[in-house]
Amino acid sequence: WLGSLRAVVGASKVYLIEAVSRALEASRQRQVAGAALFVQRCGRGQLVRATVRVLRMHWPVATTVRAALAAIDVETARRLLAPLAAGWAAAKLPLRSTPSQLLECRADFDSLRGEVRALEDGLEAETEALEELGLALRQATSGKVSPKEAYVAIKLALSAAAAASRGLRPELAALIEEAESALASCQGDLEQLAGRLGGADPDGGDDELDATAQLAAMEAELAAEVSRQEARRKEERRARRREVADELLASALEEGSSVAILTVQLRNGVDTESSSAARLIGFSEGGCGVAFSETNAVAAIHRGGQAMRDGALRLGDVVLEVDGAGLDGEHVVTALRAREQPSYELTVARLSEDARGDDGGAGTKRAGWVHSIRARGGKALPGTTPRRLWAVLDSTSLAFKTSPHGLTLKQCTVGLSGVACKVPVTRLAGKSLAMPPALASMAERQRFPFSLAWERGEVGYDLILGVATSGDRQAWAKAIQAVRAEIQAQAPTAGWLTKKPGRRGLRPGESLLRPITGWKRRWFVLHQGDPSGGVAPSLRYFSRPEETTASLLGAVVLNAGSVLSVGASAVPHSFEVRSQGAADLRPITTVLACRDKDDCERWLKALRRALLHAGSEVASSKELMAAAERQSHLLASRSAQALMALSRLEQEELRRVRLRTLYEVAALLRVRLPPELEPAATRGLKAISRENARERLVALIHAAQVERDAMDRRRAVSVAYSVRGRARSTWHDVG
Repeated sequence: WLGSLRAVVGASKVYLIEAVSRALEASRQRQVAGAALFVQRCGRGQLVRATVRVLRMHWPVATTVRAALAAIDVETARRLLAPLAAGWAAAKLPLRSTPSQLLECRADFDSLRGEVRALEDGLEAETEALEELGLALRQATSGKVSPKEAYVAIKLALSAAAAASRGLRPELAALIEEAESALASCQGDLEQLAGRLGGADPDGGDDELDATAQLAAMEAELAAEVSRQEARRKEERRARRREVADELLASALEEGSSVAILTVQLRNGVDTESSSAARLIGFSEGGCGVAFSETNAVAAIHRGGQAMRDGALRLGDVVLEVDGAGLDGEHVVTALRAREQPSYELTVARLSEDARGDDGGAGTKRAGWVHSIRARGGKALPGTTPRRLWAVLDSTSLAFKTSPHGLTLKQCTVGLSGVACKVPVTRLAGKSLAMPPALASMAERQRFPFSLAWERGEVGYDLILGVATSGDRQAWAKAIQAVRAEIQAQAPTAGWLTKKPGRRGLRPGESLLRPITGWKRRWFVLHQGDPSGGVAPSLRYFSRPEETTASLLGAVVLNAGSVLSVGASAVPHSFEVRSQGAADLRPITTVLACRDKDDCERWLKALRRALLHAGSEVASSKELMAAAERQSHLLASRSAQALMALSRLEQEELRRVRLRTLYEVAALLRVRLPPELEPAATRGLKAISRENARERLVALIHAAQVERDAMDRRRAVSVAYSVRGRARSTWHDVG
């Protein structure tokens, strides 16, 4: 190349003509092309294998779920659908590049999920209507209400039951027939009452006209009452929808929220009766292919409908606006039908997949329908009524939702730290016991009640919950108590500890008597951490109980190399933590002392559990407690020896001893103190008065020393004379 001038060598570069550059690049390009083809083959193989796995997983489960739906077994359908949803989420297949079989499979899964939720909503509506209708019938037959009130209650409950009935629960149809006969009976009673009020006489025409007028007036009054009750229920539904929308908007504004506000388009389908393929005008469930729940959430996306083909809406989306206009509690179907358009622009709130309210999550302890009411002092709070909600119990809290797939209400989520779950006792020694009013009202609704109360006032009210059976109540109570025990085990250990300064162990020549100078009283907080989540335990200390940055003084490293020991310190109820952090040049020893034996045992158990979480090898609890017990006995004997040595000091040396230590020496010598020299009497004295008290105390101790020495001499003489043959030599030794 140099000879043919195809390449020229410069001072710092080699210049090549284009033909030479292409020849040099050809080999590299061939390798790159081969690598790209290999990567594509691997990607296609992975996609095919994942697709086959999903297809093998989906169709058997889908067949079983459809059989459960046909048998109206919603529990089995939901239980089978949970692993199927987890499998789809784990597959993470790009649906746009997958074959048509997988797209059909995904559409079938979405349809199944919609059918399950529609069945849940239907059963929920029928169950609620069944309870209200049964309550109205029981009130009517009890004789405690007037015929007019009974007629209004049965009329309202009957209309609600007829609207909610889908033929899912046979007992509802039987109860509707019973309610219709009871309604006819109430109407007959009202006609008789109207006849008596008008003084009905078969032979008197005027009296008969008066009775007819009375009956017409009563019917008009009943119709007005029914209208008022229906308007009240409609307003309650509007308030409920408004509450859900406000919750979503507030959650969307928070940082790191799992709620997103999106704008999607909802189109009408094509008119199948028209040859011009024109789109339908106005909203209809069949034309748009979507159904909405009572809270304006997408309850079902019909298979093959326009909403499924567009793919803009998802199950669980809550509609907030239609064409830029807020709903303000109005039902979305009413707002859509008021606009005769081929398409609509909807503003929806969408939860992330992790935040959707399924009850099959790994952290869920128990979930189910409950009736809930807030109370205080055994009485329901003013303005509150029992609500039927879906309760989800996890490892830290109890959350309430409007439906199993609905949204968690913030004001209905309570933490379980410090909660007390109580099941009422109705009979004792063969006698019936009265329940508080809130529990009694729940029992009247044929519910089995239990209460949740917070001992330290973490929640400003009590919760009265009611479930369908006694077994459900026992299961809920056990689950809540187990969660509380877990919270207590994982709760941070906090309290005052006395900390040795310097964090290097004991200084040589330090006094064995308390209090030891230089030790500081600090507020320590120990967090256990979470090994499964990768959260390490921490031990921090503050200048005051408030855990703030301003009061934070330091931390003790707890890692796999940390060592917990007892008995090395000369201070009672103390222990040491020896550890080395990433920024420490050498291991650091932190010496801490507790106020008593029980406090020391509590801290040792908590620290041992935290170090086990950190991966450290720690001695067993029995070995730590035995070491602490040996330390206490050893320090007690050392303290007694030190006090005995102090009791033999002269007066000048005693004046240099602390006043508190002088009281310990006086107690050892059994000195009888006058009332003005008691420790409680000298605690608040000034410096001069304390010095006077010290002088008097030293004088009393010296007198006790003289008396003790005289007793020792007399005891020695008596011992010496009692020894035969050595009395004289022993006497000289004693002298």
